[in-house]
This record gives sequence, structure tokens and C-alpha cells, in this order.
Amino acid sequence: MKLYTDIVTDYLAGRSLAAHAQEWFFTQPGYCFQEPAGSDAQKAAVMQVYEQVLRTVETFVPGNRPVWDALFPDWQDILRGAETALIVGYPPPNDAVVLKSPAGVDTAVLDMGLWVQYLGAVPVERVAHNLLTHELCHVCIHRHRPELDAAQETGDYLSRLDAFTFDEGFAHFVSYNDREANQVDWDAPELRAVWTRSAAAMRSARQETQPAQQQEQLHSAVFGSYYDKYACMCGLYYLARCWQGGGSARLAEEFAAGWQGFAEKTLS
Repeated sequence: MKLYTDIVTDYLAGRSLAAHAQEWFFTQPGYCFQEPAGSDAQKAAVMQVYEQVLRTVETFVPGNRPVWDALFPDWQDILRGAETALIVGYPPPNDAVVLKSPAGVDTAVLDMGLWVQYLGAVPVERVAHNLLTHELCHVCIHRHRPELDAAQETGDYLSRLDAFTFDEGFAHFVSYNDREANQVDWDAPELRAVWTRSAAAMRSARQETQPAQQQEQLHSAVFGSYYDKYACMCGLYYLARCWQGGGSARLAEEFAAGWQGFAEKTLS
């Protein structure tokens, strides 16, 4: 992976970030530059996060590698061409996102200032590994399914719901709790309750006909608290059942089948 760190290193050195505020990271809707706190305590916390995340990036191997090998046989080549940017200056809650640079390079952008929230609460390197597994899975998905971009941005309502459920389902599955699939109790009552609730939301969403409500449904499908994102959870749980039935090979079959009609599949 290519690594970009200019913004965060300038911040830690006490240099002005004014020029960086015009960089492409901050020119996309929802990602405008916000001057980060510059106290010594904040900088010390950012330094701790930065050093731990940097180690994770430099040694990164994705979680659930057998699944990656089955879905994306060329994932190592894809990631060599991808970029990870460690920055400061995003407004919350944008601690991790994948964006396409003006040169067309898929870039995982991680905001070290927002990552300070994880210090002392969870192991930062584990969080970094989990988020990289998730976000870089999206990079690989879109490399193999380039039509997803158009489907998610300009497709009709049900096509967008299919595309989001497919895209997020796979990314959530490979990164779930930063654990290997065989270490997760996919039949745990709490997970089944999540799926039951999410499936009900999906059924309701698929029946929505009013444009304004459809926009709300698409937003709640993939944004919000982790277990409340009904499309993500439906995709995750459906793929978990596929994995239980046939392992990585079964997941590869689902990926090859494509995203059309995927949301409805998750209700089966």
C-alpha cells in the first residue's frame, strides 16, 4: 500500500494546516476541513494513535484471509495500488472512509484526531486492523464489480438497495469484530435477534414507494449505529449462513452471482 502522512506529520510538528485544507480529502460533500484541536495533550494523544496505526498499516494482512483469497485472488495486487492516508481535520464521525482520489486511486482515509476516542477504551491496533480489513474489502469489491459505483449513485431505488446490501454485507462479514469467521458464534441469540429486526426493516424498505421515504430508507440502510444498519446486518447474516453451509467457496459463488437481487436473497 502507498502511504500518505503529510497532513498528520505537519500537525504533529506544529506547522500550519492552511494549505492542506484545500487538498482533495476536504473537497467532497460531508468531508470539509475542520481545524483540529492543537493543545499539547491532544497532540500527544494523536501521536500515540498515529504510531500504533502506522505499525498496523505497514504490516497489514487482512482478517479472514481465506475468504479474501477466494473472493479476490488478486487482492495483493489491488492493495499494492491502493493508498492509505493518515490525516487530521475531518469532522466527526468520519474516522475511516474510502474515497477515490482525483487520479482515480482508491484511498482509505483514517483521521488520527478522531481516533483519539479509542485510546484506553480498546486496543488501537486491533481497531485499525478491523477498519482496514473492512474499508480495503470495499476497494477490492469495487475493483471486481466496478458497476457498483453507478448502481449506488444513480440506480433506481431497489437497485441501490441491492448494491448497498451486497457491498456492505461482504465488508461487514470479513471484518466482523476483527475475528476469523470460525471464531464467531453465528447462531448466538443476540445475532439472530439482530437479523430478525434487520429483516423486518428490509421487508418494509423494499415495499416503500414514496421518494422521500425511500431516501430515508437508503440512509438508514447503511448509516447509524452498527447493529441498526439493516442492509449491512442482513448482508452480514446472510453471508454468515452461506459460509456455514459451504465456507469460502460458497461465498465466492455468491460474489460471482452479483449484486442484482441480493437484498431479497438476504430475506430467504
